[in-house]
Amino acid sequence: MRKNAFFLAFMLLTSFGFAQENLPRDPKPAYIKGQMTMTASYSKSILDPFKIMEDNFVASTMTMRGGNVQVLYGINDWLECGLDLDVCYKSIFREKMCPDIDFHHPTFQCYLGETAKVHILSAFWPKFSVIDPYISGLVGALTTFSPKKWPEPQFSLYAQIGAGIRFNPFRHLGLFFEYGFTTKKTPYSLLGINVRFGGPKKWQN
Repeated sequence: MRKNAFFLAFMLLTSFGFAQENLPRDPKPAYIKGQMTMTASYSKSILDPFKIMEDNFVASTMTMRGGNVQVLYGINDWLECGLDLDVCYKSIFREKMCPDIDFHHPTFQCYLGETAKVHILSAFWPKFSVIDPYISGLVGALTTFSPKKWPEPQFSLYAQIGAGIRFNPFRHLGLFFEYGFTTKKTPYSLLGINVRFGGPKKWQN
């Protein structure tokens, strides 16, 4: 009887220790606060309408396409702040009075700025969510230039505001889409992936 009681007590203590080790340290694991996120996305924007309508030259202002990278850190349960770098490309053209002559110029449009994202659901429920809508804002500097030195390099202050949604099928990996407008009164969009470091523990027992 004593051997059975000892064996039962040993099994209970072992089971309790195993279960305790596998419990979350925090009953409400943070999703945003203290977590780092990196994103990589395909970006679309409109060529900044700088002054190049001189000497009978005309430039196109069609959509530019490129890449965007963000590094973010969770300040609290619902706010992320970080850096945003975007580089877009477009081959623009100019033509003289003669319509048969046109010249194509590779043109780059880049901006670097500080960005912030307000996560709507996390403001009320800080746990991890598969669907994560947010509001985004950015303030920074914009430059447009061409290796052929036409058009001449342009620099200006730049800002944008938009809204997006993340879909997180995995703990550390998800997809997102964002759409908004810039201070140039032109739209932009982002479509890419987000990778989290030290993310939520939704599936931890």
